[in-house]
Amino acid sequence: MNKYVQVLLLALFAVAIQHVANLAYIYLSFGNTIVRHYPGKCEQVKGITTHGAEDITLLPTGQAIITSGLTGFAEEFDYSTNTANGQLYVVNTTGDTSIAHKLTLLDWPVGEHFEPHGIDHWLHENNSISVFVVLHMPERVARFLYDGEGMLTLTKIYENSKFMKNLNSVFCTGEDSFYLSNLMHARFRDKFMAFIEFILYMPISNVVYVEGDNYQSAVDGLHLPNGLTGDNRYVYVATKGAVKVFSRRFDNTLKLYKVIRVKDPLGAAELESVFADDTSLIQAATVGIYSEGKLLIGSINDKLITCDVNYLSEP
Repeated sequence: MNKYVQVLLLALFAVAIQHVANLAYIYLSFGNTIVRHYPGKCEQVKGITTHGAEDITLLPTGQAIITSGLTGFAEEFDYSTNTANGQLYVVNTTGDTSIAHKLTLLDWPVGEHFEPHGIDHWLHENNSISVFVVLHMPERVARFLYDGEGMLTLTKIYENSKFMKNLNSVFCTGEDSFYLSNLMHARFRDKFMAFIEFILYMPISNVVYVEGDNYQSAVDGLHLPNGLTGDNRYVYVATKGAVKVFSRRFDNTLKLYKVIRVKDPLGAAELESVFADDTSLIQAATVGIYSEGKLLIGSINDKLITCDVNYLSEP
């Protein structure tokens, strides 16, 4: 064998070993010790009878609306024979946060598949509130009008298979516009392509912008873009190992502004940890919101918990 080919193969093998070792370190937590600490008393929120509490949006009223019933990550769920019966719940952060109440969906077709994931809201000029919910199978976004008393009325469904592939999070910018993250380029539930994309660290996913019936890619070349939030100037995208901050252009495409890493090369945290758990209380936490001295933490397939926040460091 040509010595240059041997050198190339050896280099590729070394890269592969380093890649596998890095995956093992990150996802199997080799060398990492979790020191459990809570900001105060923490307990499970009662009243949620469906699968998990993946995302939360906090309304100006202090009400927190929670998505539950994301079944696509459960290996035993068969879409060919089952229909997801996900739910939306509300917790009042200005009152008793230990209980969640189920919301009623009006004008949603009876018996139709309902598998909610990401969620956000928009406050209208007349102080009414629209709630935007990411749904799976098919990939789409449903907009509901919330009456503040426990009822959500369906007002619009956004669906475009070209741009909506493997949706995760939504960030509203108007009453009929929002950004969406495609966690992967692979279609939702395409396990083989998702595995390839994940294991090879392929930065081929994106964030999409939707306005009315118009869809466009806002930024491409991302690896596992997950949660979204932002304001009139910036959009924050949680990606693998960092939060990427993008500035919004006039055409609503995004330009990278800065990267916020959870830890710098010296190991000094740029963000303060107020909660850490070794899975004895909650597994696979996906979202947290703080309001009125309370911290709500949701999970993809476990439970919703509430914590009293007795301390926060001075800025």
